[in-house]
Amino acid sequence: IEIARTKREDKFLKLVEGSLNVIEEWVKHSSWNFQHKLELLRAEFAFFQQDIWKAAKLYELSIHHAGTHGFIHEQALACERAAIFSSCIGNNITAREYLCRARELYLKWGAKRK
Repeated sequence: IEIARTKREDKFLKLVEGSLNVIEEWVKHSSWNFQHKLELLRAEFAFFQQDIWKAAKLYELSIHHAGTHGFIHEQALACERAAIFSSCIGNNITAREYLCRARELYLKWGAKRK
């Protein structure tokens, strides 16, 4: 979605739609493991569509569910993506907060560098 968003290449959107369909099926079988992934992908898609409020809400949901279910590295990734989103919409204070949180989570997960 990042490539489609930055280069405005819609050909990647079919891949995104296919991925959304697959993950939606996975969520039906194990929401614990896949709900946060679906929310992150939907947040990125909303960002692509410039639906700012929807994207912001979905990033927060992804961060929350990844954390609640113990997926620290994926919570960090969601924070990182939310930071990029926030920066792109001009909310640099929020972007910095998300980035700091992502760093803390990556360190907690055991990552030494990225």
